[in-house]
Amino acid sequence: MGGSIGGCAAAIALGRLGCDVTVFERSSGALRDRGSGIAIPGDLRHELIEHAYLPAGYRCWPDDATPDDIRRAGARRWVIADGSPAGRLLWEQPGFGAAVCNNWSVLWQGLRARVPETSYRDGSTVTAVVQDDTGVDVVLDDGVTERFDVVFGADGYRSLVRSLVDSVSHPRDAGYILWRGNFPEAELSDRRAWDEVVATTSTPVVVFDGGHAVMYPIPDFEGLGAGLRVNWGIYATIPPELELDGPSSIPPGMVPPEVFIHLERLRATVIPPDLQPLWAGSTDIVSIQPIYDEKVDRYVEGRLALIGDAATLARPHTGSGATKAMRDARCLEQLGVEHHDWSSLLDAYDAHQAPAGRALVELGRRIGRDQVEQTPPWTDMTSNDFDAWVSGSLSGQRLYFYGTTDD
Repeated sequence: MGGSIGGCAAAIALGRLGCDVTVFERSSGALRDRGSGIAIPGDLRHELIEHAYLPAGYRCWPDDATPDDIRRAGARRWVIADGSPAGRLLWEQPGFGAAVCNNWSVLWQGLRARVPETSYRDGSTVTAVVQDDTGVDVVLDDGVTERFDVVFGADGYRSLVRSLVDSVSHPRDAGYILWRGNFPEAELSDRRAWDEVVATTSTPVVVFDGGHAVMYPIPDFEGLGAGLRVNWGIYATIPPELELDGPSSIPPGMVPPEVFIHLERLRATVIPPDLQPLWAGSTDIVSIQPIYDEKVDRYVEGRLALIGDAATLARPHTGSGATKAMRDARCLEQLGVEHHDWSSLLDAYDAHQAPAGRALVELGRRIGRDQVEQTPPWTDMTSNDFDAWVSGSLSGQRLYFYGTTDD
């Protein structure tokens, strides 16, 4: 259930294990229109290409880079507005080069192309899932019921399957939001800061009391040549004018004018003037993502299993949505070589991935605490202070964004 990145990756993995796979995706063609930015570890990109989940020529940024090239790529430059045109550089953080930046749509299309057309059913909404000892009935909105040996829920943060695997799980509100936008580089009003980012493969992080702003280049949509898009986000407190209804995002074009004014004031205040073109965008391109997270005690219940955001919803700070979904799929394929019946495979998958998912949620909470909820006295911090601060957030874990290239 779910034909997004996790669903397509799982379909590829299970197909290679000899399964007759059917993918149910409720939308009809809308997935290819998504263009948000996604960073994934460089080693995962090369693993997915090596094992033919993705085509060798699929576009990311930096493009056509070897694993060593990616590890040597530029730093994150942490900056604060101080009244000067470029702001004050607080810290150059190594390690961001361990990631490659993707256009969600391009990444998804690379995976989707490897799922047979006969296996992928878009415009198919599942209304009920009922399992017994011998199989699982999947009920569609047209009333048709189909039976399968196993059902994998790759149906995102509102997962129907998750509610059956772990009925007490629920999304937890972080109490802040992520403003998001992206636009073609040709629309930049001033290219100076952008050209430096592209030339040095270094990306700015602008910090302020109660949040921070990030940006990085991503490829343009397929069919639009070799251009790049400016992809940005701002983590900040919820504007008093904004009324939210749970985890649902507010898409581009739907942000209320009185709320958008809050963003305009925020950008003018916290982004140094020379960098403001990198965080540009009108209501046509700006969306709002409420920050939630969710974890489950287990990934498997009988013949039902979870993958991607349906299994674990971590905060975006971890850069783990697509990464985790694809690693879940690779784990399935690798374990399936060793385990030759469903019971054994699903038990092994649960034991391997569920603890990692819970740890990822806790990591996202620590990063959110340190970079949004309880931001430090930025201007008082030395490079050693930053190193210690990041180490405290990681708490012994490894994450390609923050301070290490080992994962």
